[in-house]
Amino acid sequence: MNKKNNQARNKAIKSQPRNADANILDMFSQTFNNYHLSYKREETLYNSAYWTKYGTRIPDFIFKVGTLTPVLEVDKDSTHGEFPYQNQKTKERNQDHLRSGNPLAIFSEDLAEHLGFKKEDWGKLAVYLMWHSIVISLAQKDLVK
Repeated sequence: MNKKNNQARNKAIKSQPRNADANILDMFSQTFNNYHLSYKREETLYNSAYWTKYGTRIPDFIFKVGTLTPVLEVDKDSTHGEFPYQNQKTKERNQDHLRSGNPLAIFSEDLAEHLGFKKEDWGKLAVYLMWHSIVISLAQKDLVK
């Protein structure tokens, strides 16, 4: 990548606003810490498989498990569209993660609410969702060997 493109990419990354769902992400972070999950929050991932202008995405959470980089995205129907009818940007985001080989888990705030989970328990539900995603991804990776 040439210097001009690199500067433009860095400028685009720095201008990214903080997520609207920051309070939920704060709660998830605290729960992940309580359960000793190693993660990065709202950090830029670079991957040539991403179809964004600079090949970057900023997932809500990134985990590192061996060579895998599982990603957790926290969605709300009002922003991302009602599952399974997500809006185009959300579909592109999900496809980018899958195309890059990153295991993807999506936490739906609206589904958790609809199923009767109390908001204070969402963090524990996210821990379960991530462990499930990691176990499935590792099993799939073993099948490919």
